[in-house]
Amino acid sequence: MAAAASGGGWRELEAAERGRCQRAEEERITEAVWAPLETVLGAVPEGGTVALVTLLGSLCPVTRGHVQCFEEARRLLLGGGSPAGSFDCVVGLFALNLDSYVQQKLGPDEAIRYDDRRRLIELATAAHPWLGFSPRATSPKLEAGKLAERWPKLRVSLFVINGADDVLRFRKWEQASPQQRMITMLRPGSTEPLVAALAAAGVPASGTADFVVGPELPEVSSTQAREALARRDRDSLLKVLHPAVADWLLARADRVGVPGPAAQKRPHPDAALQAKRLGRALPESEGGKRRRVDCMDRGPPGSRGDHR
Repeated sequence: MAAAASGGGWRELEAAERGRCQRAEEERITEAVWAPLETVLGAVPEGGTVALVTLLGSLCPVTRGHVQCFEEARRLLLGGGSPAGSFDCVVGLFALNLDSYVQQKLGPDEAIRYDDRRRLIELATAAHPWLGFSPRATSPKLEAGKLAERWPKLRVSLFVINGADDVLRFRKWEQASPQQRMITMLRPGSTEPLVAALAAAGVPASGTADFVVGPELPEVSSTQAREALARRDRDSLLKVLHPAVADWLLARADRVGVPGPAAQKRPHPDAALQAKRLGRALPESEGGKRRRVDCMDRGPPGSRGDHR
């Protein structure tokens, strides 16, 4: 009996330690996401309205078009030029699909590693203090909640950016809600079919308070960037990428792909797998492999592992 009690107590202690460690990691991630936006959000008066705009994608690499989606969303929401009304402040967060998904989609030769894609987002948004990054790819509602917790005197609304083709394919206007609004950016080839589908569903062409329809943006794709990069064509890259992003890629063009052997073994991610990324993977090692981080191997309580 004593041995069983001893064993049970050990398991309880281990579970408690894991929970403590996971909470500490969650707090570290939250600080990393929101501390860079402190100046922007701290300037909003008490009771002010804030629109949190998010975009999830492979961003392989991030283009001028991706950044323009945020710029247009901000223009609409600050100026009151949409059915959603006017907001005092707009902040945006990029989020990335996992390497496993990107490699399966593009192949190992064209896929860019997660940490490299994140670095490119930092370069592309350096001039936009209202734009940030979240590793919690599938949790925009969670980020909206963290924002509200950190600035409890502000009124927060969440908007998720979608492309018109994706919205049309999955009839996403039916999924929009006051808790998770949507902003759809139109694109050549998808604008007319989407407008027709919205009309058939009784949705105005300009959208609704929960489903905002933005302008049609020029066709700027990551595919164009990858093709130009393969040719080492800087002039073509600059048409679709921020100069700092283009130069970073050109300087590392021979090594930005996702390593094949390790990445190919990863299963296709679903929403649950995306969520599991929450601080549980170390940066790429010298060999290009990631390893799982068990919070029990970070040392005794009070120690701090470096997982940045």
